[in-house]
Amino acid sequence: TTNPAILEILAEIYWETSDYQKAAETYHTLSNIKPIGQWNIRSFYHAAAAFHQNSQFDMSKVVLDQGNTALASINAKQDRHFLGALATICLQNEMYEPALKLTENAVFKTENMKTTLYEILAMNYLSEKRYEDAFEAYQQMAKENDWSFIQIRAETGMNKALTAGKLYEKWIPEQLKQVAENPNDPKPILKLAQCYEATEQTKEAITQYERLAELEPENSQWYAKLGTLYQNLPQGNRQTETAVEVLNPAQSAKSITAYEKAIELEPTSYQLYDLLAKTYLKTAQTSQAEDTYRRALDAPLTKSDHDAAIRAIIGLYADEGQEHKQIAILEEIRQELPKMNNSAVMHELLGDLYKKAGDSDNAELAYAKWMQIRQKELYSLRSVYDYRDFAEKLLDKALYPETALMFAKRAFFDKPFFDNEFPLTLGRASVANGLYDEALRHFKHAFSLITYKYYDWDIFWEDFTETIKIANDKERYIQMLNTLIDSMPSERSNVRAHIYLMIADFYTENETPDYVENYLLKTGFIPETAWITLGPFNNKDNIGYNTEYITENTTQIDLTAKYEGADEQLSWKKFTDAAFNGFINFGKDNDWCVAYAWTTITSPDEREVFFLFCSDDPSKVWLNSTEVFADSIAQTAILDKNTIPVTLKAGVNTILVKVGNEEGTWGFYLRVTDTDGNPYEDLKINKVQSN
Repeated sequence: TTNPAILEILAEIYWETSDYQKAAETYHTLSNIKPIGQWNIRSFYHAAAAFHQNSQFDMSKVVLDQGNTALASINAKQDRHFLGALATICLQNEMYEPALKLTENAVFKTENMKTTLYEILAMNYLSEKRYEDAFEAYQQMAKENDWSFIQIRAETGMNKALTAGKLYEKWIPEQLKQVAENPNDPKPILKLAQCYEATEQTKEAITQYERLAELEPENSQWYAKLGTLYQNLPQGNRQTETAVEVLNPAQSAKSITAYEKAIELEPTSYQLYDLLAKTYLKTAQTSQAEDTYRRALDAPLTKSDHDAAIRAIIGLYADEGQEHKQIAILEEIRQELPKMNNSAVMHELLGDLYKKAGDSDNAELAYAKWMQIRQKELYSLRSVYDYRDFAEKLLDKALYPETALMFAKRAFFDKPFFDNEFPLTLGRASVANGLYDEALRHFKHAFSLITYKYYDWDIFWEDFTETIKIANDKERYIQMLNTLIDSMPSERSNVRAHIYLMIADFYTENETPDYVENYLLKTGFIPETAWITLGPFNNKDNIGYNTEYITENTTQIDLTAKYEGADEQLSWKKFTDAAFNGFINFGKDNDWCVAYAWTTITSPDEREVFFLFCSDDPSKVWLNSTEVFADSIAQTAILDKNTIPVTLKAGVNTILVKVGNEEGTWGFYLRVTDTDGNPYEDLKINKVQSN
């Protein structure tokens, strides 16, 4: 065919299936179709990339030369965006030399908006191991655009170049020479100080920053830097075993003096107050830390800075049972600083603390004031994201459901069309107001917007789980969830499993175990009541992973047998767990141990099924004495992470699972489903009796 659209589709198919020879030939055919335009040029570069991937490097160079010749004949040779796109094709396929030439050409032809081009250029320089050039390109990228995410990407790139090229070590001799030649020039002194700091030569870095403070005594940043570096000096009595690092008195005193000088020079920087307060905390001087944050409240800072200071003060006394002390501090601040009466954060914190302390009357007053101030702020901001966040906060606190619904609606009607969080919030607010039919409609809408494979479901399920707590009619809410489940297409089996687990968790909390097991079976989980376990055995240095503490390739176990465990004699016992959530939890107090779990299921016929499995930490799985899965990686268990295709035989099937632990909680998930992820209704889960 000579149809460009069909050729392009074919080429993409060949590329996706790694048939680079056919992809190269098809792209090359496409590139020669007249008239020559941008899509032809792009096809030349795709063809060259395919030849390169197929190790036909000479042919790749020939096609690149053809592409460059064709490029020179069209106006797009001046288009920085087009040149950048061609450079990206080369870069992604490790064709660094042409990528570099294209990017340099694009930058040269561009007067502004060079951010993306500088990033491509820097990546090319990194690939060519031209680390100083890469560093400078990332610096230019940061100068071109002050957006925070661009700055973060540029800084990450600079650090990569600095580390890979060991540039700081290389620069130190050069900067020493420049400082010797220009002893009163702050620029080489600063660069030398940064080099010393980056290479952890703290004493030398301090010397240079102290010199900078002498040369520029009114510059607060030198004192702030010294305050931090004094704490990083080696010290014999540094205590790091506790949660709070403790500094020795001499170094803490120098650090405090430096921070105080920085604050004197720049009293409008909240960061300096925060650094000083945290230094006091490292010397176990909590009251001085509180005084520092109070000084910040009295300083001419922004509203968000004052809010941060309030939260920091409360955080100093966050231990359980200190609610009354926290309340007293906040009420005292309100009296001393009348401006704080206009702080929504102040009244929200007071409401939370009074509620925790059991003082519902004062909690109600504080929350009402918070509502009044926050609504006024929201009306001036007119941000759908702030509307939604406020609605969520009200729902989480189980406060003012009508107001939560109002703000959820306002956010929803002006929402970004692709964002599932807005209908989810509106659904939650509808539940809080007893509007279950409306909630169902909004939840369906939220689900319909989740179409991409790698969506972070954890946040979604956290919101869903919390909603059941604010439903006044919980049985009606569960009825609504069942309707939602029934409306889902079969490919959403993982979603249904999560909802069933959520309902099972609700019934667990309400001590109705029969309902719990019923919902677990609907997920395809083998319920906790069907397992027996054996352990813990020794797993020091992960020795247990390949150690057979029992006969593992077996279809029978001896319930009367005794085994030497990690600390005592062991025998098989019925598994017990207060949480019926499908996770077979071996506990959290047995670091570096390994254990077994055993169960049986009966199938009416031979069939292909999926074991949807994941463990925390390394694990092995046997079906009917045959090992069907092994994973030696320590990890957190994620529902349905691993799909194991297996064949059940007609009759009784035995399942043995072995899980090792390094530290913390350990266990596994196991669902038995069809190839679409849906559970079988005709599999019988057998209850194994322990000895």
